[in-house]
Amino acid sequence: MNKWGGFSFLPVVASIISFFILRGPNTDLPLVIIILGSLSLFAIIFDNGVMLILVNFLVLTDGISV
Repeated sequence: MNKWGGFSFLPVVASIISFFILRGPNTDLPLVIIILGSLSLFAIIFDNGVMLILVNFLVLTDGISV
């Protein structure tokens, strides 16, 4: 693991926390998508791993297909 690999876990934790804070019937969905997407990009930048990018796209396509 590189020196920035540990920081990739921080956006994951922040994504989970923000999901539970921002959910609900009156949620501004585009805002939630922007926040969680930017946190995912930060995780990719910090980890700089190809496998994380592929898994992120797989999760994205799974979410779109549902």
